[in-house]
Amino acid sequence: MKRILLISVLMLLPCMLLGETNDEGIILGPFIFKPNFSFVFEHTDNLFLQGEKGFNDNLFIIRPTLELVYPFLESSVQITYVPIWREYQKYNLEHKFSHFFTFESNIIQSSGLNIKLTDRYVRGFLEVSEIEPQREVVWGTNRFYKNYFGAEALYDITERINIEAGGDFNYVKFIDREEPLFFYDYNTLTVGGSVGYRMSPLTNVKVSYRFFNNSAEELYSNRDFRAHQFLFGMESDATPRLKGGFEIGFENKQFINSDESINNLIMSATLSYEVTEDTRFLLNLDRGTFQSAFLDAVYFSSTGAAISLTHQFTERLSATGGGYFQRNAYPETTIDKRKDDIYAFHAEVGYIISTLAVVHLNYRYEQRNSDLSQYTFHQNRLIFDVLLGW
Repeated sequence: MKRILLISVLMLLPCMLLGETNDEGIILGPFIFKPNFSFVFEHTDNLFLQGEKGFNDNLFIIRPTLELVYPFLESSVQITYVPIWREYQKYNLEHKFSHFFTFESNIIQSSGLNIKLTDRYVRGFLEVSEIEPQREVVWGTNRFYKNYFGAEALYDITERINIEAGGDFNYVKFIDREEPLFFYDYNTLTVGGSVGYRMSPLTNVKVSYRFFNNSAEELYSNRDFRAHQFLFGMESDATPRLKGGFEIGFENKQFINSDESINNLIMSATLSYEVTEDTRFLLNLDRGTFQSAFLDAVYFSSTGAAISLTHQFTERLSATGGGYFQRNAYPETTIDKRKDDIYAFHAEVGYIISTLAVVHLNYRYEQRNSDLSQYTFHQNRLIFDVLLGW
């Protein structure tokens, strides 16, 4: 903890002394430096997310964010580094630090060509959602590293028609191989493209194609797959207050080293509605199939819905509440039949003390009901967060 604070302060002090500051950050010549520090206290009544009576503990987190932005014309390049230090009051963490490094560039040319590049490197252990984001796995301490690289080009052929092409490569490898290993090494290559049409100034439609190639470590090679997705999507600002979009389509997924082959409906949708100038409602829906580490299941399907309501009481005081439901269903051919229903609720109050200081108080509840009792749990969390900086 002392090391992470010392490094952050040593980087921040010269910038504060040599640069000018404004609402955007610290101005260092052509660059904008946006540092901040987050101090978090969290209490949980079920740390390991097992059963109804769990292990309760307190967690302390220090999370500095060091962001450097180079804006030029309508384009920008951004570099962000986020180290995270954690310490539990009771549970002894063997490792304390996680590291996140992100590079992003958005190059907009007068010819109508827009090029985006992203590289995101993670070296972590508790961040299981970086490996498996659909809540099949909820706890793990094996260290891993992950690198995601993506490239995307968008070109306006005419005022109404545009084309998009791109791809990404996601690589995951575990450093600690001690059992129980909560997932496995894998890499996924994605390439695809789309054609968009602007029906009106406020409505766009597009058709897309994506190809996936996934390779897992040898022990899990039956998870290797190739997939094709065909999608139709629309985005529209129906009224000044009502905005939304969706993508819906068909996926064919062939598992190379097994007899499994699936054809599935996939979709995602978002709806945003400003109830009043100070109140906003948000709805998200999604459905897809994902690789699995559960017994002999090579995949599972996930269908979910999330809602949230945000209200701005004053310029400084705001509150957010919401929840979601998600069902993860496994193939009938799996040795142990499994279906998980996940329910969650959250409520948060935020207060802006000043332009450089914000506090949040957050309550979260999560419950998973599974056909297999060892995967059933419920958890309450109370989180207090202080953010200092830009």
